[in-house]
Amino acid sequence: MKYTPGAIVGELSGKQGCTVASHNRFGAYFRTRVIPINNRTASQINARNSMGALAKAWSSLTAAQQAAWNAAATSIVLYDRLGKAYSPTGFQYYCSCGRNVYVYDPTAALPTTPPAGATPVAPLSLTITATSV
Repeated sequence: MKYTPGAIVGELSGKQGCTVASHNRFGAYFRTRVIPINNRTASQINARNSMGALAKAWSSLTAAQQAAWNAAATSIVLYDRLGKAYSPTGFQYYCSCGRNVYVYDPTAALPTTPPAGATPVAPLSLTITATSV
């Protein structure tokens, strides 16, 4: 269970035993943990197979390619359940990008290099001149 100390309770998220702590826009709450049923739907099987294929593809990348993914992942900022910022690992970033490719075209080649970051556009300047009448 994740815990951020606060004045009285703080923030809680995760599970401890049979109790799950979470939060939504109305605040923190607790509920009883329910073990989900593994229905083995076609979509679920497809997702698991694609993640397995991505893990296998990651292990077949060269050390230089994995290092490139690790370096690229440090520039990515994600947020956990408590809103804390973190950077994914190179493997997590590779799987995220590869899963996006796999979802749209399962026959496409998986990426071997991280996507190039877009260069931000310089902000426009605006000058306003006002005259009183």
